[in-house]
This record gives sequence, structure tokens and C-alpha cells, in this order.
Amino acid sequence: MNAKIDVTNIEIETSRLLLRPFNLNDLDDLFEYASVPGVGECAGWPHHEDKGITYKRLEKFIEEKKTFAIVYKENNKVIGSLGVEEYDAEDKLSEFFNYNGRSIGYVLAKDYWGKGLMTEAVKACIKYLFDELDYDFLLCGRFDFNERSKRVQEKCGFVPYRRIIFDTHLDKTEPGILSILTNPNKTIRFEFSHPETLIINKAYGTIKLVKLSKEYQKQLFEMMDEWCNHESDDKDDRTPYAIFKNDYHNFEYYLNNLDIKEPKDGKVPDSTFFALDVERNIFIGAVNIRHYLNEHLLQYGGHIGDGIRPSERGKGYGKEIIRLALHECRKLGINKVLMTCDKSNIGSMKTIIYNSGVLENEIEMEDGEILQRYWITI
Repeated sequence: MNAKIDVTNIEIETSRLLLRPFNLNDLDDLFEYASVPGVGECAGWPHHEDKGITYKRLEKFIEEKKTFAIVYKENNKVIGSLGVEEYDAEDKLSEFFNYNGRSIGYVLAKDYWGKGLMTEAVKACIKYLFDELDYDFLLCGRFDFNERSKRVQEKCGFVPYRRIIFDTHLDKTEPGILSILTNPNKTIRFEFSHPETLIINKAYGTIKLVKLSKEYQKQLFEMMDEWCNHESDDKDDRTPYAIFKNDYHNFEYYLNNLDIKEPKDGKVPDSTFFALDVERNIFIGAVNIRHYLNEHLLQYGGHIGDGIRPSERGKGYGKEIIRLALHECRKLGINKVLMTCDKSNIGSMKTIIYNSGVLENEIEMEDGEILQRYWITI
């Protein structure tokens, strides 16, 4: 369902920006950026050719009480807008019938592109909508040609959800992507409708990454018993290495020595997470994140090692685990993530590419296997 919104008297401040309601004094600033060719067109509306059009739009912003003005604090200019809009087809998207959310849209003055300002604004707005207004989800659309909007959405954690055709105010339609973001403070499971347009991984929302604790001892034992009793000729069957390096039966020792806290013996600090199926309350796999790369990891290992228990493979969980792991990398301040896989491992290759991995090169290993190195910018 479309949630309620009223931005009256709401101010959201970041290091460089102030998000506040529009007022009539913003007319000149709004016209300055809305009249530039190519700005409105990226959002589906023609640039303003006279200030009268801008004035009508400004009146609507003020009346509807759902759009923030983006103010650049350095010069106190309004440089863009961020709307918390109703999403379309509310009566048809049954996955949202029991949840509250909206769709966000944004425009930024051309002179301020490429500075990370829109990402900063969107993240601040997301935090307000999730933490203060308790929204369950947010949607955000973009046209296929709009790479800048794609990057903003990726950096803010949105996941491609549906491929749709957008109506515009330019007397034409545009193909594009509708993306989704769920409130990380909640456990939300969608039953997606209209499969003909869905592009989201079906595992989305079904698992979360957790740190190991005594609460999950039973889940650990059950998964590791299965994994260790599984016979395989695949040298990569037992990954990530971090969860196999110690005897899990000695739980206290295992728990206290799971993560590397300080660099030692060629090892770098890392963090290990377990993938919990929130409905079945079982571990389905694990992921290990190295906080930085040494020479060996830069060439061969990368930032992330992951694995899925034998009985849960082939169900699409790998893509979702890596998506969640990239979110954890973001928290650690890792902006470019290296992932590697054997060229023969088609499943891992597809998982990395699905998460925006770009192949840098291939290395022939001593055993004749070809190792692929992918970079993911987050």
C-alpha cells in the first residue's frame, strides 16, 4: 500500500546538503536547473522553456507536500528535488498489499553531477523514511539509458525488481527498470505477482546474513554436519575456508576464532557471516569478507569467499548472498570489491556478473585451471 507522506516542516541534513520543503522563494533556483536541456529529459519531462511552467511546478510541489528541495549548503542554492511519490498499480501489485511504502524520484542540476550529491541525498531520505516513518519498502525507477540514476540506485542498495515501460511527458514511452529496497530493520517476505515482468532473484528477502552466536549453534552444527559428510571431488566444495579452518564441535573455540582480528602470518582481518533462511531457521551457507587485500589476495583470492551447503545449491541463493555481502563491504568502507572464480565454475561466474562484476583479466594457474578476476564497484 502507498504510505502517507507530508514533508511540511521536515528538514534532513547531511554533510553537504539540506533537504527541506519547497517555498516560493525557490523559483529562480528551480528554473535555473529545470531549464537546462537534458536535465528533465532524464526523468521523463521536457526542460522548462519559460518561468511560468516552473512556477506551476513549484506550486504543485508546495501543495502536494511530498517533494524535498535539495539545498547545497555551501552556496544555499536549491540544486534539485527528491519526491516521495505514490507507486503505480497499487491495486495490482499484490506483494505490497500488506506492506507500506512509496516510490522515490529525483532530479539534480547538471552543474552538480558527478559529485556524489544525489547518492548522499537519497541515502538520507531513505534513512528518514525507514527509521522515522517506518516504511517497509521503497521503489525507484530509471530509464535504460540513464546510467547515472542506475549508479545512484546501486550505491543506495536498490535491487532491480521489474522490467517495465514507463509513460513520460515527452510524448513517448521509455523502457526501464523498477528497483526495490526493503527496510533492513524488518524481516519482509514478498510473494511477487506478475512474473512476466519480474527480474528480481526469487531468493530476495528470504535470507539474511548474521554473525555467529550461541543462538545459532544448532543451525551451525546441522549445516556443518551435512557439509562435512558430503563427498565431492570438487576442490572448491568446502568454501569459504574460514568456516572449515577449526573444529566446529568445540563451539566456544570455533566462535572465538572465526574472524581474524589482527593481521598475522600473511592473513588479513576478516568478517564471516552465515546465511540464515528466515522462514526455515536454517543456515544455507556462509560468506567471508577480507577487509583489505594483500598481494596474494589481490592476485588470486579477492575480498569475498562464499559457499552454499550441498542440499541448498542450485536454488538462486548465491546471487542473494553476494548482494548482501556487498552491502556488508559497503559498511566496511570497501568501495571496489574483487571477486575471483575458476572459469569452469559457471555458477560462480554468473553470480558475480549478476552482481555487476566486470572481468579484468584471466590468470592461468599451475594446475592448468583459468582463474577469472572481477571487480565490482559499490
